[in-house]
Order: sequence, then structure tokens, then C-alpha cells
Amino acid sequence: MSPYITLRVERRSLWYSILCMSGLVCFRIMPALSVVVFFFVYVYYYMLLNMTVHSLRSSVVRHYLHTNVSDYAPTVMIVTPTPVPEKKDEYQYVYDTFERNGFKQGKFETHDPGYEVLEWDLNRTVIWNHRSVCTNETFAFVLLFVYATDFERRQLFRQYLRQGMVVHGKKINYMMIMCVEEWNVGLRRSLMRENDVYGDMMISVHKDAMIYITITALDGMMWIRDYCKETSYVVKLDSDCFVDFGNMIHYLYSAPREGFYGGRTNRWQAVHRNVCKSRFCTPNDYPHANHWFYYNLGGCYFYSRDLNPYINIGVLYMDLVFQTGEDFMIGEILRRAGYPPYEVKTPWIPYLWLHELNGVKEWPRNVIAIHNVKNLTLLKEMFRLHGKTFL
Repeated sequence: MSPYITLRVERRSLWYSILCMSGLVCFRIMPALSVVVFFFVYVYYYMLLNMTVHSLRSSVVRHYLHTNVSDYAPTVMIVTPTPVPEKKDEYQYVYDTFERNGFKQGKFETHDPGYEVLEWDLNRTVIWNHRSVCTNETFAFVLLFVYATDFERRQLFRQYLRQGMVVHGKKINYMMIMCVEEWNVGLRRSLMRENDVYGDMMISVHKDAMIYITITALDGMMWIRDYCKETSYVVKLDSDCFVDFGNMIHYLYSAPREGFYGGRTNRWQAVHRNVCKSRFCTPNDYPHANHWFYYNLGGCYFYSRDLNPYINIGVLYMDLVFQTGEDFMIGEILRRAGYPPYEVKTPWIPYLWLHELNGVKEWPRNVIAIHNVKNLTLLKEMFRLHGKTFL
């Protein structure tokens, strides 16, 4: 055989060998062997492809778990065998109540340049010593609102309103609520020194003006929601009130334990600023100026602890944070939540104005609070003659 022919045969054999390994032409030359080779090649490529896809899927799962647990929780819950639990707000039922009653979040934007808009949110910070004054035995907790500069009045109340005092078998605790402007560092330090001694003060930091009373009240009620969940009842009390704490306990003891919002009821109509003759005014372009508010007067009123969350969260469902009138705003919030003022008659008079005592020959022994006693000397005398001290 010539060299040329030999070379062609060797090349042809090599070419056939390559084709046989790929399983393409061996069926003609070596039928039995080609079937076996094709089977092993097929199995090899199938296993290689499967391992590659599995590796890619695993890397995707690890990526989601590592980087997207917080931002893409629903995705993680789908691709992992152990779902990530959804975190819910403990007060979600409060939001649901307002939504179910037809109220939406949002604020009215006024274009009245003469009206100062108040703002309040759930993330405000207050100043206190972080020492608990509330216990599981607290029956009534008094939020006493007092001016930061009125030390003498605070001392008067400390004489008759003692921390943890027991009245007719029920424990009363309290906190004094006041406001200080942010720039007034000297006054704030003075109050903190006083609080080091008594441990009964909470400071709301904002502008010190009458129209900001609403902000102070909301801060105080937010504090008690978060730091005194144990109390059965909350008492909102102004420091120009005489109070008979014995009568107060009798009144609360007979009150409902839930859904209770008690006091002396009143009605007030929203009035535009340009015709308003008092401090309870609304912007000139406020659309609900004909609305009548139904509420309990703010000098002294009471509510059960289950209403606490509705008050602060309910601000989100009010279109305006009202100047000065914290009492009718809170009454409106609770009405929207389904808790109007409690009007069942009792033997006790929750609230009297000071002028209503004019011409009265005998002290009303069933009264709880007498409001608008601005004169400190007169208030001291009323406590001396009609007040009771408890341990």
C-alpha cells in the first residue's frame, strides 16, 4: 500500500473514532459499542446540567436570605422553608376601628396666614426620670397639669395628692405635667433638680403659650399610654381645681371598667378666627365651622385605660390639631372611635365651676372637682376646710 493511501486510512480511522465518541456515526461502524458510548455521554451531560441549575438556585436563595430579609420578606417566605413572621403593630385594632368607622388619615391645609398651625405626632420626646410611679395596684392615675413656674401650687398638691396613697382601699398615683421651651435651659435644669427630690414630674418641650395646651395634654397622655398600662382609670386634672379624692374614688368605683369617658358634658361649636371671641378658634377657611363638638369639660375628666391608645392614634384621624381646646378635641377623637361621653346619672357631681358656688350656703359634699380656682390663697383655704389627707 502506498504511503498516500496509508495516510488516508489512518486519518479516516481517527475521524471515525472522534465521530464514534460523539455517538453520531458509530451506529454504522460499531452498532453495539456506539449505543453504550451514547448512553454514558447522555448521562454525563444530564448530570452536569442538573448540578449547574441546582447551584444557581441555591445561590439565589442564599442571596435573598442574606440581603433581603427585611426589605423583601414576602419573597423570602416563598423561597425558604421557614417563613419570616410578619411584625404587626400592637395597636392595629385602633387603626382598624377608625377606618371601619369611616375616618381617614390626613390634615387640613389652611391658607389663613393669621392662624398658627399646631403639629403633633406619635414620635415626640418628653423629659422625665424614667422611674416608674405606676404599679399593678394603681387604680387611678392622675395627670396633673401645672405651670412650670408655679412651685408653690405644686407643693400644695403634694400635700393632698401623695404618691401611692390609698383612698377607700384603692391606690392613687400621679404625675405633674408641664411644658418648657427648648431654649429655656435654666428653667429645665431647675425643674430636674426638683424632680430629683420628688420624682413626680414630666416635661413637654415646646413653645410655652396658651394655644399649645393641646400639645402638652397629648404628650402627657402618650406618656401614660406607654409607661402606666397598669392603671384602671386615668384622671386628667388641671391645677386650678379643688379635688375631693374620696368622692373621686367612689365615682370611679361604680364606673364601667372599659369604654368609660366620664366627666361633665358640654357642647361647643367650631368658629372661624375672624369672628371668634374666645381662644377656641379655627382657621377662616376651615370647612367644618358649623360642627358641634360633644365632650367632657377639660378641668377634670376621667377615662378607662382601654381608651388610652385611641386618644393619641386618633390624632392621625383628625384634620386639625385644635389650639387650646384639648378637651373637645379628645372628646371628638373618642366619639369617632365609638366612645361618647358617659352620661349615666350617679350620686356624685364630677365637676362644678367656681362661680356656681356663689350663693350656695352649704358646701356640696358630693362634688369631685371645682374648677377655675386661679387664686392660690383661695385654693389653699378650700383644701384646708374641705380637703382630706390620705396615706
